[in-house]
Amino acid sequence: MSELEFPKTLEVTEQTIDISGFTRKQKDFYLNLFWETVAFYTAAQKPRVAIGMAGPAGAGKSVVSMLFKTLAGRAGLPVAFESVTR
Repeated sequence: MSELEFPKTLEVTEQTIDISGFTRKQKDFYLNLFWETVAFYTAAQKPRVAIGMAGPAGAGKSVVSMLFKTLAGRAGLPVAFESVTR
């Protein structure tokens, strides 16, 4: 698992979210989840895989989606992470 540079902020739903205060433990958690998600996609051997996240409003689902989208771009991966809301 390679080390990716974490962004200091994320733009989510027209808001700037400051994640510069994440601890090493928090970064490791999200990096592990990111690479597990990428592995799941790779193992599926399909051009498209949908993975859902559920939780109450304000739980951070969109933040995780944007973080993963940013990390995938920085890693040069051919995957897309999107947030769909209604």
